[in-house]
Amino acid sequence: MLSIKKILVSAEGEHSIAAINRGFAVAKRAKAKVTLMNVIKPIPSSLSWWTDAASPAEIQDLLIQDHEAKLRHQIIEHGGDPDEHEVIVKVGDTAGLLAREVVEHDYDFVIRSGTAGKERNYLDSVSQSLMRNCPCPVWIMKPEIFGSFDRVMVAVDVEAGDKTHQSLNQEILEYAAAIAANDDAELHVVCVWDIWMEAALRRRSGDQEVDEMRAKHAADAKAKLESLVKEHVDPEVPVILHVANGTPAPQILGLVEHVHADLLVMGTVCRTGVAGFLIGNTAVTLLTQVPCSVLAAKPEGFVSPIQASSP
Repeated sequence: MLSIKKILVSAEGEHSIAAINRGFAVAKRAKAKVTLMNVIKPIPSSLSWWTDAASPAEIQDLLIQDHEAKLRHQIIEHGGDPDEHEVIVKVGDTAGLLAREVVEHDYDFVIRSGTAGKERNYLDSVSQSLMRNCPCPVWIMKPEIFGSFDRVMVAVDVEAGDKTHQSLNQEILEYAAAIAANDDAELHVVCVWDIWMEAALRRRSGDQEVDEMRAKHAADAKAKLESLVKEHVDPEVPVILHVANGTPAPQILGLVEHVHADLLVMGTVCRTGVAGFLIGNTAVTLLTQVPCSVLAAKPEGFVSPIQASSP
């Protein structure tokens, strides 16, 4: 079962309200703690050349205090208690500091708004860095989406044979089902299957044998998908199954557009047990082209290349 106790919301920029709204909505249901974090740029030391009113360090401190006050106001605006939630304002590199905060304080979730005004590829460099480096699930909200979702899609790999990726299937399905239930949304569950070297097999074995193989493969995929959904999704959640044949990325993208999905929940393929991230071709294509919000999770055992600071 999912357990969400600590949520980090990247709260910088004028378009962060979508992430803040969603962060507090999730926290309210899960009784979780929200940390609003903003990273600001350092004040240049050359500023001291043309003003004697305050030193660059003093101006920097004033800016930090101003941002902290604005974040505390957001907590109150969302019905939260500033003593129960937290605000953090740091100076430096946004992507690195956000990822380090996750690694050092063991968050269950990171939520951030993407770049506004883009139908696709709205994940900015910071969002992409979080996708690569954060060990916990990362949820990038499309800035134009402020309310509840109507259609949530999750892409699972029913052909995964190892326990690590089977566990990831379960995790992302449970996340998607919980979001669909909370938003009173449809849940679209997708799997894509393919037969390796089908063209060569047809030349060698003939169409009839391969067609029979395709029919069996499709039936097996559907049965596995139905079993997975039955085990991990509340029967009250409206579920629509999609069993597609072909290359995963274009098939999933086509279905996202066909059903007008508001959120795609997916897993990423990465090295486990070593510090580093190897995202698969399917995930790369989806993350750069998908027109909706994205929630991406990594398999158990992922080790972030971002190291915790020395005490």
